[in-house]
Amino acid sequence: MQLGRLSDAARQYEAVLKIDASRVGERVNLAIVYQQLGRIGNAIEQAQIVLQSRPENPAIRSFCEKLIASRGGQAN
Repeated sequence: MQLGRLSDAARQYEAVLKIDASRVGERVNLAIVYQQLGRIGNAIEQAQIVLQSRPENPAIRSFCEKLIASRGGQAN
């Protein structure tokens, strides 16, 4: 992701999450990558999962809520 290879980063985060779906940091990063790729529906889907599993982190919560609000709260 840091190198700007967003499609590669998305595939890597997706692979990690297939192995361990509880990894919140990778899920947030995947949402960011999806957002940068213009895949807003996918980004919102990841944000909704994060909010369900880790609502107590204010920074993550704020990012996820803003992302969801950008599409009117709709994942698709």
